Amino acid sequence: MKIVFRLKKHCIETESKLKYERLIHTYFSNTCPENDVRKMERQIEALKFFLEHADFPKLRSVYPELSGNNELPFTLVIPNNYRKIKINIDNRIVYPEWKKR
Repeated sequence: MKIVFRLKKHCIETESKLKYERLIHTYFSNTCPENDVRKMERQIEALKFFLEHADFPKLRSVYPELSGNNELPFTLVIPNNYRKIKINIDNRIVYPEWKKR
């Protein structure tokens, strides 16, 4: 599964939160198409994991393009094991740092 973002006005963390909130809103509204429910649930779960566990300050410092103010799209590539999430930045794959437990 993939989730595509643009970081025109926000950093990776804020844009992920906004996408998460939009998905939650759509999921609980009557506008959620029934055939998209499972896909949407999976996206919500993945974004929740990403928001709770990714080390966003580290991501922004190592990859300044994830700090926002650019037109580059980025894609979260989400496998079944969320710890193996990848970030595709302009056809370059990076792996997020996870917060220390």
